[in-house]
Amino acid sequence: IIGAYFSWAIYLGRSYPPFHVAGSGYIWDSGFWTFFRNSFYFKSVWNTSVWWFYGYPFMVLIAIGFWLPPRPVEDPKQRTLSAIPYVWLAAAIVIYLAAAREITSNPWNYHIFHVPFAMFCGRGAFLLATLASGPVLSPAVVLRAICIAAVTLVWSTFPLVRTMKTPIAMNGKLLGDELARLAQPGDLVVAIAPEVGDPVAVYYSRARGWVFPPGGGDVEWSKFVADDATAIAQLEELRAQGADLFGTAKNAADKQDRLFLEHHDGVIDYLGKTATKLVDSDDLLVYRISRP
Repeated sequence: IIGAYFSWAIYLGRSYPPFHVAGSGYIWDSGFWTFFRNSFYFKSVWNTSVWWFYGYPFMVLIAIGFWLPPRPVEDPKQRTLSAIPYVWLAAAIVIYLAAAREITSNPWNYHIFHVPFAMFCGRGAFLLATLASGPVLSPAVVLRAICIAAVTLVWSTFPLVRTMKTPIAMNGKLLGDELARLAQPGDLVVAIAPEVGDPVAVYYSRARGWVFPPGGGDVEWSKFVADDATAIAQLEELRAQGADLFGTAKNAADKQDRLFLEHHDGVIDYLGKTATKLVDSDDLLVYRISRP
């Protein structure tokens, strides 16, 4: 079943626009020494864990649950159940070591770790709540459990509220909505969201298409190329593959904080000569780039 699924996914990626098979960025694509020089991208893992998925309190509970496993029992079934989070974590680590670049580029791939971490977290919370009291459900245990839950939720969530409420993708959504309004059936789109590499605009366009600059494998998704000539060549390649609409949020910037409209002003001039401008608002710029 797994083989059939991936075979079908590869077939679709090679047969239909945007002709991209997700899943590049493995160690055999970039080479072991590239991974090694980047410390297997652990800094990205740490930042995502602290400032997005877990926060320090949950990470402490996870560590406690990991280092203090349940006591060995005679029942084989119970021993098997106790081993599940460790086996799952080991398998996830193997996958991570092989695909660290892809996983850190697309953080939702971290979900492979969430199940064992949730088990360790629950174990850690249980150990702290029953510390020196045993497993008996006494008032002290209940009070400690409430305090642990409150401190963990508050300390993990409140520091991130400002970041979580920042509408970083709003112009990307608006761009996608505008592309959806302008697109004709079968049109392919090229879109640059405020955070370069984010596919949110393509998603809301309800069409197939590409982010710009196109990435994957050894090609960086979230960084503009150095010069206009290379960017124009990338755009022309997408046009040759059938791209019809090109849109960008005017605040689109790459991870080096370079605004697209400033860094690639030559591309904008080129579009002005070779494409039809459809939208030029305070926030968005959209061209029809399909060949006659």
